[in-house]
Amino acid sequence: MDPRMLAQRAQGQMQANVQAVQDCTRELFAWEEVMAAKDEALRQRKFRRERGEEDATDVREQGNVFYRDGNFEAALACYTRSLTLDSENVLALSNRAMTHIKLGQFQAAVKDATQAVILDPCHVKSLQRRASAYVKQGMHHSALRDVEKALGYQPNSKELRVEKKRLQQKLKTLAAIEVLSSSSSPSNGSVDNGQESKSALCME
Repeated sequence: MDPRMLAQRAQGQMQANVQAVQDCTRELFAWEEVMAAKDEALRQRKFRRERGEEDATDVREQGNVFYRDGNFEAALACYTRSLTLDSENVLALSNRAMTHIKLGQFQAAVKDATQAVILDPCHVKSLQRRASAYVKQGMHHSALRDVEKALGYQPNSKELRVEKKRLQQKLKTLAAIEVLSSSSSPSNGSVDNGQESKSALCME
């Protein structure tokens, strides 16, 4: 083989190796930052407990207990109190969104889930919960967009793929009903209340 081609191949492989090392280093630094943030959060939580102060995580976890018991009003109150202690608590926002859905407060659910997604665009449960709230309001296009976003983060999720297919089929059905309605008498299209996904129901 031409020595120049061998040299080019070797140079290309060297560049690929350097890039791989740089990627691994960035991932390591990111992991260290996450772990440091978790350690600091635990330290602050312990400090507040020692001083007898309320902790946002403790209050949120109490809300989870109420939620699992079906006491949604009490769970809602806990998540709200947790957010007064930490207004950027993504898990409390997301859990409160799910509780709003259980209480039939769909617009409030969309608001909370949206705030959670703003704080953490990769939080799949918040996307799922907002999609559920959209479905409850008959906003299937918006729900499908959220499910597709969630799939972008969890492409191997069977649950999300099934939900995407269900929403696509629902939109096709609604489109067919609209065509029939335009050529005949108006029809009362039923709103698909949908089912919350199992993962969306699981509190954090």
